[in-house]
Amino acid sequence: MTAPADLPDDELAALAAQARVRLPDAPPALLQQALALWPARAAPAAAAVQAPAPLLQRLAAVLGFDSLAAQPAMAMRSAAPSVRQLLFHAGAHDIDLRIARPQPPQAGGFVLSGQVLGPGEGGRVLLQSAGVDVASAVLDEFGDFQFGLLPPGRYQFSVQIGELLIELPELALDDQAGA
Repeated sequence: MTAPADLPDDELAALAAQARVRLPDAPPALLQQALALWPARAAPAAAAVQAPAPLLQRLAAVLGFDSLAAQPAMAMRSAAPSVRQLLFHAGAHDIDLRIARPQPPQAGGFVLSGQVLGPGEGGRVLLQSAGVDVASAVLDEFGDFQFGLLPPGRYQFSVQIGELLIELPELALDDQAGA
C-alpha cells in the first residue's frame, strides 16, 4: 500500500470522497463530549471593551521670550507692564502665554491666557499644582484658552494636541511674576 503523502492529489481526493460515503457519523453523545472539552467563551460586551490609550509623544517646551526680561529695570518712561508675555517653543508648536492681574485688581489673583500655534486641530490645556489638577480648558478654533482667577502658587502647565503632549517649565504666579 502506498502512503497517502505519496499519492497524487486527484487520487487522494477520490479516496477522501469514498471515506465520507463509507464511514458513519460519530454518535451524538461523543460529539457532545468532544465539544465540552473546549467550552466557548462569552464574547465581551462592547461597552466593556476599551481601546488602549494612545501613546503620547512628550515634548518639553523651552522659553524663547519673556517680556519681563526684555524691559530694562530702570528704563525711562517705563512702568511695570500690566501683562507679562512668555513665548515657549516645542517642536513645530509655539505657546504664547499671558499672565495678568484682573482689572480692578483682586487680592492675590492672576488670569492666565494664551494661544497655541502650530499644526493640529483642537486640543486641551491642563494646569496642575503639586500634581493635582487645578483647571483645564479646551482650545478654541484659533488655539486660544483662558483660565480665570488663579491664586498665587507654582503651577505645571501642559498642552495636549492629538497624541502630542507639550510640557512647559514650572510657572510661578506671585508678586515677582511681573503682572
